[in-house]
Amino acid sequence: MLRLLSFALSKKNGQFWGTNSSIMSKVAGIIMTILGFLISVFSFFLYRNSSVYLPYNPTDKTTHLSDVGLTAPIVLGLFLFVAGVTFLIQAVEDNSELRN
Repeated sequence: MLRLLSFALSKKNGQFWGTNSSIMSKVAGIIMTILGFLISVFSFFLYRNSSVYLPYNPTDKTTHLSDVGLTAPIVLGLFLFVAGVTFLIQAVEDNSELRN
């Protein structure tokens, strides 16, 4: 797994592997950023309305994010947001034909 990650993050001609001059990487970055943001905001509002944050029944033991099922959406939302921003930052388009 680490070998695959190091290969994906290795630089080739000043760019990271997988972020060549393709417009689709910017589109994928925008889509992932928006989806990650929406999932994160939705999960935050669910968290604020869950029994983790609000003591619905004070006699019960304290609950955690995993008890109410919010761990996976929060991790997914943050991962998509960070991956989308990374795609947007690393995507470089070739403008050589515009310069000529």
